[in-house]
Amino acid sequence: MHRSSSVDYNILIQGELTLVLEDGAETHLKNPGDVVIQKGTNHLWRNPSSGWARWVTVIIDAEPAIVNGEPLADVLPL
Repeated sequence: MHRSSSVDYNILIQGELTLVLEDGAETHLKNPGDVVIQKGTNHLWRNPSSGWARWVTVIIDAEPAIVNGEPLADVLPL
């Protein structure tokens, strides 16, 4: 799992992807052009198929999300 303070536009080009959030919620992208927009969500990506997946991510600099008056810190994978 990882999180960043940027605004990320994720656009599926080919194949399939599953976005998994820290609470276990999943979003399945299966059609070219499917889009997920996120900011500050702790997440991971999974390819549920045996084939290649290709997507484009546009990352836009943003201030950290504020939760309970505190900015969320970036979390990077170990």
